[in-house]
Amino acid sequence: MSNPPTAPANRALDLPEGAATVRTPAFTLAQTVARRALLQREVAGFFGDPGTGKTHAMRHFQAHCDFETIYVTASPSPQVKEIFEEILMGAGYEPDDVSVRELRRDCQEVLAEKPRALIIDESQNLSYLWHQQLRSLHNRPDANFALLLVGGANAQRTLKRDPQLWSRVEMTVTFEPLRGDVLIQALAAYHPVLAATDPMLLDEIDARDCQGNFRKWRHILNLALPLLPASVHPDRLTPKVVKAVFTLRGQQ
Repeated sequence: MSNPPTAPANRALDLPEGAATVRTPAFTLAQTVARRALLQREVAGFFGDPGTGKTHAMRHFQAHCDFETIYVTASPSPQVKEIFEEILMGAGYEPDDVSVRELRRDCQEVLAEKPRALIIDESQNLSYLWHQQLRSLHNRPDANFALLLVGGANAQRTLKRDPQLWSRVEMTVTFEPLRGDVLIQALAAYHPVLAATDPMLLDEIDARDCQGNFRKWRHILNLALPLLPASVHPDRLTPKVVKAVFTLRGQQ
C-alpha cells in the first residue's frame, strides 16, 4: 500500500446556490453524537428515510471535525475487497492488488495509527459478512477509530441481523421529515427566497410534493432559482413560479 503526500480533501456540501445548512434538532444531535463517539471510539448509528438530511449532517461533521475522517459510501452488495479498499483510499492510501487477508491487515494498521472517524454511509447495503468485518476491525485492542453507521430507515433491520454488531451501537439519531411550524422555520433558515415566500404557499408546495423532505425541497429550489429573475417578485416564490416548477417536475 502506497502513501500519497496528503489525504483527499473533504468534498463540498451539496447545497443550492445561496442556501445555508439548517440546524434541525436531528442535525444538531447528530453533530453531538458523532463527536462523542469519536472522542470515545464508540459505534453510533444515524438512520432515516432518504432525503431527511443524514448524509448532509455527516458530511458537515466531516468538514468541521478536528480529527481525520474516512467517508465510505457502501455500494449495493459490495464485493469482498471493496470496503477495505475504500477505507484505505479514504485514509489517503492507494491499496495494493493483494489478498483480502492482506487488505484487512492494512486496514487494521491504518485504523490504529491515529484517532479517526470511519463513516459508512448507505450501511443498509452491507451484508452480514461486512458487519462482521467492521465489528472485527473495531474490536481490536489497538483500534483507534469511531464507527459511524449511516443508512435508510431499514438499516437498523439490516444491522440487527448481526446482534453482536448491533449490541455495540452506543447511540442512535433518527432523521424524520419536518412538519408544521418547524418546517417553515427550517425553510426560512435554508434560503432567503424561502424566507421571503408566503408560508401558505410553502405549505401548499410541501403538501403537494415535498412532504417535509429536504431533498425534494432542494429540487424545488434548484428549479425555481433560474426562473426568479424574470418573475414579478424575484426575491420569492410566487404561484406562477411554483406552477412552472411543477410543470418541470412533470406535475401538472
